[in-house]
Amino acid sequence: MIKHINNYILSIIIYATATPVFVLCFFLFLLLNIFNKSLTYKAIKIISKIMLYSFGIRTNIYGCFPKNTQYIVMMNHSSFLDMFLYPLVVRGKWTGITAKENFKYPLLSTVLKKMNAIPIKRTNKIGAIKTIKIAEKKIKQGYHIGIMPEGARTLHGHLLPFKKGGFHMALNTNTPILPIGVSGAYSAKPRNRWWIMPGSVTIQIGKPINVDEFNKDNIDSLIQLVKNNISRLSSEKN
Repeated sequence: MIKHINNYILSIIIYATATPVFVLCFFLFLLLNIFNKSLTYKAIKIISKIMLYSFGIRTNIYGCFPKNTQYIVMMNHSSFLDMFLYPLVVRGKWTGITAKENFKYPLLSTVLKKMNAIPIKRTNKIGAIKTIKIAEKKIKQGYHIGIMPEGARTLHGHLLPFKKGGFHMALNTNTPILPIGVSGAYSAKPRNRWWIMPGSVTIQIGKPINVDEFNKDNIDSLIQLVKNNISRLSSEKN
């Protein structure tokens, strides 16, 4: 009981500190975006590091983000912290597909729009298909696309079933998939717990998975291959 009370108090302090830090970072991001758009990606990376630090999260990254082509970056989704972890990994021009609900938050919505984030409402199948088409155009424009194939944060620390949209996008554009595994974020702040536990988060960058040998008839095999890789990299059970 005492341990939980201490966690509650610490979390209140963390949130009270992180909130004004986020507001300050938001205005710095806007200024940089207005005066020098080329600094946008560097700025969001620095801001992500600052936000993670304010939450008491240390990050360890293993592996290197590959060069020379665009990737569909797929990462397990275990915490709201994932939005700050993804920018630490990707290089070059990038954006991502994110839940439409995230655009309801004023400051966050502005950042997402500046980063060309693509909203998706997964319960709307026709809308989801349109979202994938928009993302495909971004790939052709030289962007990496980030997507959480589970579609929602896990409630139990294990991988959820993967949605097919991102895999159809890979097949339609012949874009390799880059699996990323995150471990520690669920322990720090799972979806069903308000308080946060400072600690270490590990990010492991896998090897690109080419989609040349796959098509719509064996897309389930591609999904399972990617899921196995993310499971191994994140240590989350399949």
